[in-house]
Amino acid sequence: MTEQSNAINYRLAVQDDEFEILALFKELAPEIPIPLDQPGTEEGMITEIVQCRGGTWVAVDVSRKIVGFALARPDLRATKDRAISLKYIGVSNHSHGLGICSTLVNKLKAKNVPLTASVLSGNKSSMADRFVKLGFKKGGSNDTETKFRWDPQNATESTKT
Repeated sequence: MTEQSNAINYRLAVQDDEFEILALFKELAPEIPIPLDQPGTEEGMITEIVQCRGGTWVAVDVSRKIVGFALARPDLRATKDRAISLKYIGVSNHSHGLGICSTLVNKLKAKNVPLTASVLSGNKSSMADRFVKLGFKKGGSNDTETKFRWDPQNATESTKT
């Protein structure tokens, strides 16, 4: 399944994408912030990418390079619904402003099940504001993160697309 928009193609990630997703994640790690230079953190991220296999969407440019990703998998904490946990989302620095982030989120929204996400307190990418603009509601927060949830039953028409 591939869709094209403004020279960017969107598709579900495949196994061969794992190291390209990791390379893009390394580019974005300081903004998130995730210190991938510490022992075991890169291996942990590879494990997360593998665990998200089947639910991860990628944005691919005309040269077939991955320029965005949305790592997602079933939310194991959601016991009353089939929520999807958006673990990480990122767009390469040279591809900002193309609507990639919102398109990737909309791919996940199309499953019409609740989405959960959290943003680390040190995040420098304004992701918390983006989630609100994309129709997510703020949940609990603490010193380390702010939680968000999008629920299709409560979504207005303007936030479904």
